[in-house]
Amino acid sequence: MLRARIARNGTIAGVLARPFVLDAPAARAAGPAVAPPVIAPLPIAKFDRAAVLTPALLGEIFDGLEKRSPALKSAMVEARAGRYSAASLEAFEASDQTAAAFLKGLDWFAKGQLDQAAGQLNIAAGPRREFFPAALFLGAAFAAAGRDRDAAAVWQMGIGAGTGAGTGAGTGTATEARPALVYAIFADARFRDGQPQSVIDVLQPAWQRTPADDEISRRLAAAYVMTNRHADALPVLDGLLIRHPADQDALFAAIIAQYEATTRAAVSLSDVERARLTRWGRAYRGPERALVDKYLAALR
Repeated sequence: MLRARIARNGTIAGVLARPFVLDAPAARAAGPAVAPPVIAPLPIAKFDRAAVLTPALLGEIFDGLEKRSPALKSAMVEARAGRYSAASLEAFEASDQTAAAFLKGLDWFAKGQLDQAAGQLNIAAGPRREFFPAALFLGAAFAAAGRDRDAAAVWQMGIGAGTGAGTGAGTGTATEARPALVYAIFADARFRDGQPQSVIDVLQPAWQRTPADDEISRRLAAAYVMTNRHADALPVLDGLLIRHPADQDALFAAIIAQYEATTRAAVSLSDVERARLTRWGRAYRGPERALVDKYLAALR
């Protein structure tokens, strides 16, 4: 395995791995050589502001605000039309200072004026980030400015304030659900900051609540692999492959995780694990097919 770790200011920014098979001389070869690669982290793109400006997410937030305070009905008419500054003025006239600050921050954020947005959203989010819509966009403003650690910290506080699972955007109370998107963007920020264990801490309970969420599953499995917790990665990858049996990246990750959790650890495969591994191997058609075939042949 040729493995390169790329660091920036002492923090791991990426890992690149390339496997190869070194065949021993015939006189010394006791069986097929298998050199499984270390799985590199998922490719994580730079944060995109558009991810939190979708009509579906904004509509859910505005519905929640109007439900929280019927006096914001006029403000939400403006907000749903994309007139966030006017909506902020309507909220101010309705004596809802928090909503007014949030909507003004949203206006700055949508225009790409991140410093101004962060100022307003910080006020609206509250010291414990208890007003979740503002916490969501405050983290987004930090992430868009390249401040991943600050973004993840804000999102983690916002997620922790509402441990009730679900997909609703909520308004910030402790029993409100959180949108699935926030778990994905939180995890990506932590990955970019080289903190996979933090991803596990937050996504593991989220995955238990919503095991069929593909984006949470992919990121949790990647974090497990990055921290060498291959046995924990296997049930996450297995569920993902039940839903997407031809996913080549997940297939390869599952095969290598199975190798690390059993073969390398000198633990015997059960009949169920062997059958599952064989099924994964037959479905895999990626660039490491020769390596996978060599592993399966060695097991036989």
